[in-house]
Amino acid sequence: MKRTVVAVVCGLLAILAALGALVYFAPVMTVKAVEVEGNAQVSADEAVEASGVREGMNIVRVDTTEAARRLAELDWVEEASVSRSLPSTVRLELVEHVAVAHAGDELIDAEGETFATGEPPEGAVELRGEAGEDARRAVVEALAEIDPETRGQVAFAEAPSSAEILLGTHDGREVFWGASEDNGKKARALRVVLAQPGERWDISNPELVSRIGEAGPPPEEQPE
Repeated sequence: MKRTVVAVVCGLLAILAALGALVYFAPVMTVKAVEVEGNAQVSADEAVEASGVREGMNIVRVDTTEAARRLAELDWVEEASVSRSLPSTVRLELVEHVAVAHAGDELIDAEGETFATGEPPEGAVELRGEAGEDARRAVVEALAEIDPETRGQVAFAEAPSSAEILLGTHDGREVFWGASEDNGKKARALRVVLAQPGERWDISNPELVSRIGEAGPPPEEQPE
């Protein structure tokens, strides 16, 4: 009886091993679709090409770790993951850098690091002047706190020092930000003042926003 059970178990294991080998080595389940998610700056074709995943490959043998590593080498890609969706789909998921600023063709992310060179995307603020490293990092920290819609109104930023950040808008207005502190409150103050008339604003103290060189009432809505 025991020999019979052992024989049956061994037979089942042999069958499973054979099936496993068949799936792994034979083109039983092949890649029929490669889906790309989270891409805005990287085209789907570019992502697929970089990943090395091709339609017709044995999906079981796709090296997802290696494919993700290849994707992460693309300039715009901050993080990448690759997964299989059996029986025939491979999914490439990207997290792209956000270019909050640019200095010429250098694209700068929220950490102040240059991650790529090229045409600045919409919403990337131009860094003007010869700011030192500390001042540049302070500017980027401030810009990163501004919501994308409001940041899209900002054309440039200057900072002779990390305590003298000045923003200029596409419609010719200027906002003195001051130091890179209380950035969340200042970002809300910026949103408020840009909705008001007035050419020059001082939000260096977000609790006491004022116009520069102009008589007039304070903003209708103070930031919380």
